[in-house]
Amino acid sequence: MQTKQMILAAALVALPVMGAQRVAATGGPGHLVEVKMVKQGGSNYRFSPDNITVQPGDTVRWIEDSDAPHNVQFDSWPKGARLGGAQMGSYVTTMGQTYQVVIDSRFTPGKYAYECTPHGVLGMKATLTVAP
Repeated sequence: MQTKQMILAAALVALPVMGAQRVAATGGPGHLVEVKMVKQGGSNYRFSPDNITVQPGDTVRWIEDSDAPHNVQFDSWPKGARLGGAQMGSYVTTMGQTYQVVIDSRFTPGKYAYECTPHGVLGMKATLTVAP
């Protein structure tokens, strides 16, 4: 039994190092996928990671991790998607503040390009892929 606990503990420590994108959600039917909104250097804002793959039922949570206001604005999406109010999210302005979206029936399988509205011109763009 102690060996199983040691293997589990090692795996949990290794996940962030390996850049794992899918982490089990607590209390939800899918997974929780976290994306940080970061600043590297002067005006180099980005999403980290900038390319994620999710399944229907997953939740994507964007986390403010810089000193500037950010949001999520989907610019392109697959045919049949009906994003409605999820097309542009509210701004997060305080370190640790979050914005999240459940990948539900609004999101059809395919690639979704998104950006931070004020920082898209600075390269703060990313891709979300909804797997079939």
